[in-house]
Amino acid sequence: MLKDYKRALYYANARLDIDTSLWGQKDKRAIDARIYLGNVYGHAMEPDRALEVFFGIAKDIENTPELNNYKLVYIYDKTTFLYEMKFDFSAALTWYKKSLNAESDLGTIRARLDEENTERYFPFYKYSYEGALAFEVELYMYNKSRLTLERSRGVKHEETANCYYSIGGMYKEFEKYSEALGWFQKSFDIRRELLGEDHPSTILSKYEVQFCKEKLQKTEK
Repeated sequence: MLKDYKRALYYANARLDIDTSLWGQKDKRAIDARIYLGNVYGHAMEPDRALEVFFGIAKDIENTPELNNYKLVYIYDKTTFLYEMKFDFSAALTWYKKSLNAESDLGTIRARLDEENTERYFPFYKYSYEGALAFEVELYMYNKSRLTLERSRGVKHEETANCYYSIGGMYKEFEKYSEALGWFQKSFDIRRELLGEDHPSTILSKYEVQFCKEKLQKTEK
């Protein structure tokens, strides 16, 4: 494994040196070579070195309008993943937002919830870590889904309301009833408007709103 990594790293640096000397650091071919180098570091589980490479690429693309294309979305996505590797979910969410904004600028907003990614990582994190880390991971995943839905479906959409309800349930699970109340209320307002007062989903949201209010009242006494 180490031998393969050294070979890949040697090739990546050689390719980068050649393409940079021939075309310049900001040429698309040189950027591809830099991306390759970053991916080599990432696959070798060296996220800090990979991040250093991708930070440099992102800066060059952001400052060069003619390069501001789909590769910027790719760089932001890779940076998001690298921060996930480091368990820095606050930073990961920041870069995921940048990815969504960049993709929106290109006119190709993601139309579906990133269910595959959530299902792949969430169970492992949830049941392998406890306390604050478990909460931080769960909140990150839900917020990532929320951002995607708000941008692709809109705020007043049944799927978005379902996501709000799930975020409320997550806060409720960790006994953060004040925060839970806000998200349950959001889901209730949207469901009542879209589905009606007597719809089962609306009734569920209404019940959770009342539950959180009662918990908060007991806490205040």
